Amino acid sequence: MRPVAEPTYLATGTVLQDRYEIAGELGRGGCSVVYRARDRRVGSDVAIKLLVPPPAAARLARERLRREVQAVRQLSHPNIVTVYDVADDGPWSFVVMEHVPGPDLAVRVRDRGPLDPDAAARLGRDVAAALHAAHRRGILHRDVKPQNILLDPDGRARLTDFGSARLAGMATVTQTGGLVGTLAYAAPEVVAGARGDARADCYGLGLTLYFALLGELPARATLRTGPVPEPDGYHPRGRRADIPVWLEDAVARATASDPELLVSAPVVAAGLASVAALGRRTPVWNPPPTGRSALPAQAERDAVRTLTALPTGAARRLLIDLLRRVSAMPQSADLIGPLVVAACAAARELAALEQHLDAFDTERERLADPPAGWLDALARWERGRDAMVQRLLDATATLSRVSADVALRAASPRASLADLTRELDAESRLQAGAAREVEALLGKTDV
Repeated sequence: MRPVAEPTYLATGTVLQDRYEIAGELGRGGCSVVYRARDRRVGSDVAIKLLVPPPAAARLARERLRREVQAVRQLSHPNIVTVYDVADDGPWSFVVMEHVPGPDLAVRVRDRGPLDPDAAARLGRDVAAALHAAHRRGILHRDVKPQNILLDPDGRARLTDFGSARLAGMATVTQTGGLVGTLAYAAPEVVAGARGDARADCYGLGLTLYFALLGELPARATLRTGPVPEPDGYHPRGRRADIPVWLEDAVARATASDPELLVSAPVVAAGLASVAALGRRTPVWNPPPTGRSALPAQAERDAVRTLTALPTGAARRLLIDLLRRVSAMPQSADLIGPLVVAACAAARELAALEQHLDAFDTERERLADPPAGWLDALARWERGRDAMVQRLLDATATLSRVSADVALRAASPRASLADLTRELDAESRLQAGAAREVEALLGKTDV
């Protein structure tokens, strides 16, 4: 029995919008086909990602595609593949992107074998920098894997396909309790049905680095099941002795199965040079053993009151981790107190926004054909939620570096902590408004 050939959607020589001439297929994803094309107007090559969703999901896919592209076009970074436009031509919807004339990481490893440790570390720094730029804007990648990391001829790593996991997942489920992304590289908490955040992207990066160093995933992993979760992460040195200890530690910390052991992208990047800043999780916040807190009374009361009121979930876990770092801080109370108060407010707003988003998801899924405006609003609020998580992760990471006496990018620890406090305050006010918007929209329904 002969295998059935895959359909050819766009033949070589096809011209879209009287401008983009298809030169050949580059690859395929769950709901898309990528082509190399010639932009006749400017005389250069581009990549065309053609959307080919199941017919039943076509309208929703086009709306989501435009929304994701609008967000990703805000990103300008040397390690992110540039997205130029989203367009239609007859029945086709497609994205026009920068063409990177190099293989993806999976092809590079397949053809030439695993990367040496220095090359893997450079790749990790490049991708971590790209993720940090996106996370700061509340944009998650959701599908970090070797196939989505392109290698320039000069060796620079370029992250591509932001948002494609959401498109591919629409054929199944993509909202609360649903999985988007490639299962083999998905963080355990995402597989379990939790909302992913920046740490899930970092898990994908850690597993990608493991693959880059060894040429395969951890034992017992398949593309259908993914690796068995490990509380302490995966340790590639057990199979390749020339990997430096510091690089193995960075991979292991990023791939720890408990999301509290995962770290934000800038700390992964720092870990590729030094792991001193990476802390471990503790289940509760414990003040210093002297019995006297270094916090001002107001900040300590706010912390206790907030932890008591917060429901189990991401907001409470993030605040506990931050307070644990505060307990070890050598800095003066005039800096730490305002930061703790701001972090408590951010955690409260994050918890409220997540609660409203869960209710919004439930109500939206009840409707057979939700209004397009609801999808736009949901995307905006989800990015706001992800930005809030990232602010708290950044604050915790900075506290770790200060506590470990690691050099900061800012002029001084005082300036860095003051900046963090201002950012948390601003993000809290912004997301408080978002939570009120969700609540108001829910009030117009019969929830």
